[in-house]
Amino acid sequence: TLDRLIAEGGFGFVYQATDQNSGEKFAMKKMVITQENIKNIQAECSTWKILSESGHPNIVRFVDAK
Repeated sequence: TLDRLIAEGGFGFVYQATDQNSGEKFAMKKMVITQENIKNIQAECSTWKILSESGHPNIVRFVDAK
């Protein structure tokens, strides 16, 4: 469930969201995908996956991209 808008940027919006099954809170980024920015979005997702795997406490955990 999208709870509230946290921020918006050049090609996306960040929301506070809640998993309806577990009640866990997340930051969810919704991006506007175009032919011009698809490679940048793919690169961002890849970078978040790699950083998330480090387990560092100051790195946001990457959950999924669709």
